[in-house]
Amino acid sequence: MNVPLGRPRTSRERERAEAEEILRESVVGEAAVRFACPHWEIVANAGGRRVYGVGSGLYPDLVALDGTDVGVSWILDVGTPTTVGDEGIWEHWRQLTTTGLPLILAVPRGTGRVADRVAAMLGMVRCLVYEYGLTPEGVEFSLPRSEESRVA
Repeated sequence: MNVPLGRPRTSRERERAEAEEILRESVVGEAAVRFACPHWEIVANAGGRRVYGVGSGLYPDLVALDGTDVGVSWILDVGTPTTVGDEGIWEHWRQLTTTGLPLILAVPRGTGRVADRVAAMLGMVRCLVYEYGLTPEGVEFSLPRSEESRVA
């Protein structure tokens, strides 16, 4: 997610922003491993590095290259607990879908339904949402649970 957000003003806000950046980098790194396939080269636009753009100024967190002239199989962008509710990241996600590339959104556990609703509201038709959570073994990815399964 290469969307500039407002600069934190207090030391507590700076600490939270730094912690979220570390979380995001961890999720990006784990997603690069978990979503890898022998047919794809995974390129990370992380850690302040912009390596592979998919449009003018559009650098998703991960880009899966397939080795053809067209080149890109899918893209992935990570939301953090703070950014998943930010309209700036929503606009970034909408712009990513205008490329026509399949988009995977990785959002914190418990926010998948919100991300699904945002995607629907913005007309993001080629978008798949995964939730992530931290475990002692690392980052875990899952599809958001449906409303019916939460009631049980």
